[in-house]
Parts: sequence; structure tokens; C-alpha cells
Amino acid sequence: MERGQSGGAIAIAHKRRVWALVLAWTLALGLGWWLITPPWAAPDEPGHFLYARVLADRGLWAADGNIDRADETALIASLLAWDWWGYNRRQTPEPSLARLADDPVLAASGVQIGSEPRLYYVVPALALRWMGERARGQPAAALRWLRLWSLMLRLLTVSAALALADRAWPQHPRRRLGLGLLVGGLPMVGFIGGSMNNDALAMFWGALGFALLALARSRGGWLLAGVVILAGPIFVDRGLLFLWPVALLWLSFTHFPARVWRMRALLALAALALLALAPNPHWAAGWRRFPANATSRSVEGLMLAPRGTETARVAQYVGGKELIGLDGKQLLLKTEVWGEENGWVKMRLADKWSEAVGRCPIQKEPRACTLPFVVQGRSGAVRVEIMADQPAHVRLRLLDEDGRDWLFNGDGRLPDALAGPLFMHLEKTLPIPAGFFARAMAPSAWDAVSQLRYLIYMAFTWASFWGYFGWLTRPLPWPVYALLAALTLAAGAGAARLFLRTLARARRGPLSTDDRLLALSLLALAAILAQTWLPMLGQSWQPQGRYLFPALLPIAILLLRGWETLWPSRHRSLFIPLLAGGLFALNLVSWWIII
Repeated sequence: MERGQSGGAIAIAHKRRVWALVLAWTLALGLGWWLITPPWAAPDEPGHFLYARVLADRGLWAADGNIDRADETALIASLLAWDWWGYNRRQTPEPSLARLADDPVLAASGVQIGSEPRLYYVVPALALRWMGERARGQPAAALRWLRLWSLMLRLLTVSAALALADRAWPQHPRRRLGLGLLVGGLPMVGFIGGSMNNDALAMFWGALGFALLALARSRGGWLLAGVVILAGPIFVDRGLLFLWPVALLWLSFTHFPARVWRMRALLALAALALLALAPNPHWAAGWRRFPANATSRSVEGLMLAPRGTETARVAQYVGGKELIGLDGKQLLLKTEVWGEENGWVKMRLADKWSEAVGRCPIQKEPRACTLPFVVQGRSGAVRVEIMADQPAHVRLRLLDEDGRDWLFNGDGRLPDALAGPLFMHLEKTLPIPAGFFARAMAPSAWDAVSQLRYLIYMAFTWASFWGYFGWLTRPLPWPVYALLAALTLAAGAGAARLFLRTLARARRGPLSTDDRLLALSLLALAAILAQTWLPMLGQSWQPQGRYLFPALLPIAILLLRGWETLWPSRHRSLFIPLLAGGLFALNLVSWWIII
């Protein structure tokens, strides 16, 4: 009895030493990032700071996202004082900016206000309110203190990783230590986790939700995991949405017989593929129809066919962050209209700030009409709406001053999929850009040029996961990326080898906790990669490595287990020192890049 108690006491003491060592490691590196990173040097910090400033001034539930001019002027002065443009290798504006919206990069940074869940900003807003006028006059000094909130969240992220490791690997103290060192020591995680960025809360919430899901065994455990995972995209960050399908698939896998689960999954995927690939010749891709089942496509352009006295309508949203670069510039809608009966086609361009309306007559011979519209970059999207009181054929182009056409399928030649109504519903209810599915499945989205662009985007995502600092303006040296590429491939090979062993054991009996954790980590990795990379299909949109940080914990597990598998057993004692040394050296190189 005494021997058992002694062994338990030793295990508890060792566990405490691991926690103390890992938390001290994370805190030391975090304070290093906190001290070294200049104000405003991390991505989108001005926008996050102003979000907290608005909530501090107008209340935590304020719906008005307009920025006070005095706060904006003080922030611009601080950016100039800290040479933000020079630090990010851009030309300092002459004369100075009057508004943040005058700079396209800073204008994009401001879209957090009113569009991101506000939970992360509650603590900074309360801190700014407590600081009073001192924070208003010295935003850079206030930013330094607000960054400590992200550092605290980083410590909580590491704590979630250690708690999972204690339950999953009670007999592997080195593995528990390795996971803590890796989660706490990745340089880009330190850079973002030491800045004012809501990704810090997304990292913690993602780690917490994943850990609870991995450890769920009882009804109460599943309920707690479900509440955390369900709340994430609503109250924290939409990047946590990947955990929803992971949780559903994991629940199905663990609670239904394997044969039933596989058959249902295959049938669902086959039905979805059929609906997504089969075209409907009566619907034009990329256009929302009113009513939803109305004809919108013909061999001669978009088709608008009213039913009785009902007006036929089609609409499309264009824009996104790219639209910010057009702030104050003019778009020109060029319309070609014809039909058998005389009538009118009404054209409407609108955002949340303004609208332009025009009419074009329906005649037997094609009639060309134009409608100008000045873009307000903060709007995020422009709605193009066409209405007709008589059957009409329409061809459309929405041109900017450089001649770029912003419309998708303006001539209606590309048919929509049978699943078009389902896709449109998903675009309305989920954080998916309007028209995404139509663009992603268009033939032009899969030509050789597009596929090369996707590969480049994927490579940049990987590089910026490890380290790409500033506002994506300060990369690591290329030899470092080459070494990291070799290490990533090695980890992938090791994880694949482990997974094959897991599949072999699954045929013989129930999986161990370690096997289940590996399978769940692979599922989470697949989900976060899909969530990060799918939006780039058919778009000129570059995903960033920090978009993977909500899945930091499963990614770290796969890296660690992959390296462990390939590491020679006779040199097992060297693994943790080399891991810690390598991470520390990588942080030193990153700090040199920052400075």
C-alpha cells in the first residue's frame, strides 16, 4: 500500500514539474515576443485596437461601429511615429492619411468592427475604460498592456494541451513534456499570441473544444464538449466552425457500428456529389433567383421571365476585401437587354451606404444601357440586382476603371448545379461568400493556371504557419524554410505510419486512447485544411497560416507523434532536448527578423 502511495506521489510530483516547466517556458518566450514586437507590427492590430476602443466608449453591446475621428487621428499619428509603413516595407504616405480608409491595407484591417464576435474584446475594452484618457492619448502604450490579455490566453492554450496529455499519455512523461514545449514554443504562435489579435482566443477555444471532445466518455462529457464547440463560431471566432463537422463525425464514429457508419457516409457523399455535379439547364450559376425555382438561364444570356403580375428578379453579390481597394472609385454596370414584348428592365447597384438605380427598355433589338456606381470600400460587398416586368434576355458586365469585370457569369452561359438552392441557403446561413459554390465549380476555377495558383497559396499557408512576420512582409530565411519543409514531411510520414498501425489494430479490437487521439487529430487536420483552403477555389484569395491556429493542438499532436515514430529508439533521451533547442533557436531567428 505504501509503495503504491509512493508511486502515485512521485507521478503527481513529476506532473507538476512538467506543468511548471512548460508554463515557465511559454511565459518566457511570450514575454520575449511581448517586449520585442513593435506596436502595430502584428497583423490587423489597429483594427482590433479600435474595436476595443469602440466598445469601451459606447458599451459592450454597442451596435454602432463608427470610429471616433479623434481616436482615428491618434492612431494614425502612432502608426507614423512607429514607422509602420517603413517596417512593412511600404511607402510612407505624403501627405499623411486623413482616415484609415485611405490606405487599402489599414482599411481591410478595420473590418473586424461589427463583423467579428466581441467576446475577445470585452477584457481589452474594460481595460481601456479603466485606463481612461491616458490610453486615448497614447494608443501604443495602451496596446502594450492589452497584449498581455493574448499572452494569458496563450498560457491557457498550453494548459489545455497539458491537461489532454495527462489523460491521454499518463505513462509517457516525455511525450507530455514534448507536446507542451511544442504548443508553447512555435514562433508564429508566439508572435500572434503576443499581439492584440482575437486569434489568441480562437487558439485557446479550439484547444479546449478539441481536448473536451477527445476526452468525452460520459453523457456529461459529451454535453460539455458540445456546448463549447457549438458556442465557438458564434461567440469567439468563425474559424472554429471546423469543429462542428469534426464533432458530428466523431460522435457517429464512436456511437454507431463501423459498417452502418461507413454505408451512411458513402450514400450521403454520393448523393451530394450527384447534386453538385449534375447541371440544371434552366438556372444560371452564381445568380440568386426570385422566386428560387424561376428560370434564369437561356442560350441567349440571363433569362428573366415574370409569372403573372410578379416581377422577375436575379441578384448577385460581388466584392469582399478586394473591394476595399476600389474605395471612392467608380464601377460601371453595362447592360444589354432585348425581348419580344415592350417593357422595362430595372437595374440596381447597392451597398449598405448608398444605391444607384436605372432602367433599360425591352425591345426586339438589343439595347445597351449603363449605370455608374461609386464604391464605398467599407461596405464589403455590392449587390447587383436586375428586375423585369416582361420576359427579357440580359447580358451584364460590371467594370472598374481598369476594365476588370467583377461579375460572375454575367452572360448566363454557365449552368447552375441541381444543388444550387441548397448551396445558396448555405451561403446565407454560414460564413461563406455569396456565389462561392458556383465560382468554385466553374471550369475556369480548375484550369492549369488556377491549380498552380492554389499550390502557391497552399505553400504560403504552410510557410506562414511556421513564421511570416509583420503584415506578411518579413519571412524567415529560405534555408530555414527548407529545413522546416523536411521536418514537416518527416512528421507527415511518421503520422501516416502510425495511422496505418491504428487501422490494423482497429480490425482486431477496440482502439486505445492513444489511437483514438491520433484518429481524431487527423480528422481535425483534414477539417481545418478544408476550411482554410476551400474558400480560395475560384477566388484570388490567399489563406494565411494563422487560420490553422484554431486547430493548433491536433496539429501539434501529429507533429510530435510523427517525429517520435521516426526517431531512433536508442537516442530517445535526446529527443526532448533537441526539440526544445530547435524551437528556441527558431524563436531567436524569428526575433532577429522582427527586430
